[in-house]
Amino acid sequence: MNGITIAIPTHNRARLLRRTLESLARISTPPGTPVELLIINNNCTDHTPAVVSELAPQLPFPVRMVVEHQPGLNHGRNRALSESAYEHIVYFDDDVEVSRSWLEGYCEGVERLQADCVVGPVNPVFEQEIPPYMTPVIIASLSSPYSTKGDLMMRLADNVAHEVPGCNFGVRKPVATEIGGFSAELDRVGSALLAGGDSEFGARLARAGKRVVYQPRCSIAHIISPEKLEKEYLRRRWRGTGATVRRLESPGHSVSLARRARQWLGVGRLFAAAAWWTLAGRKSRSFERELEAFKALGYVTGR
Repeated sequence: MNGITIAIPTHNRARLLRRTLESLARISTPPGTPVELLIINNNCTDHTPAVVSELAPQLPFPVRMVVEHQPGLNHGRNRALSESAYEHIVYFDDDVEVSRSWLEGYCEGVERLQADCVVGPVNPVFEQEIPPYMTPVIIASLSSPYSTKGDLMMRLADNVAHEVPGCNFGVRKPVATEIGGFSAELDRVGSALLAGGDSEFGARLARAGKRVVYQPRCSIAHIISPEKLEKEYLRRRWRGTGATVRRLESPGHSVSLARRARQWLGVGRLFAAAAWWTLAGRKSRSFERELEAFKALGYVTGR
């Protein structure tokens, strides 16, 4: 293995990025494998540069920061793809704490199972008590439960190989380049909460016959900050999820009969969810049902 680039795209999350960098200061580096950390500063206006400068001397590998002026998470990921010095790129979000064994686990997946992409468990850590309106379904929408697949390293079957958690995966640079990198039309841009760039990337990996490996040693803690539990944020997130589904079902400009049917189904789901929420008594109103209505609205409108 000729080396690993750890890439962290970030936008105005200096407080949480500090925790990520502190965890990386404790990570084990595989003997004989050069490692670098690449911070993609996506138009940060907070004290992100100061945090990086302060913590860089504590890390066991060189740190570089580059500025990507084009806003958007996937623009940051693609910039990391072009800037990385090594064959393997590990992507983390800027609000995670990385397990000490992560890089060792990644190397094991590549060497033993010839992985093109390695994914691992995402364990949510809530910074505040979970509000009573947060049902298990709503919590799952924030916590990536699909990412945990047991205690054994394994190649993922074709039907789940697309399940790449965007906050926690590594990929061979030539493979990511071969399939076209990351879709700039997906994932968050500023306050917009589109999603799905990770699973869409994973779907292209699977279609290309690449080997996606699950490695339990490659685990992270994902910090769920208080603002992500606020109702207004959740409404925007679920609406963004619906808009994402619409985009993923619309790769071209032509409108197929199947796509029209899905759109009309979305309209029906929207009216059903909205009618239920409107007609139900105040005491029995469910915030989860309200979010379903916002998701349907995002699907119907595409935004």
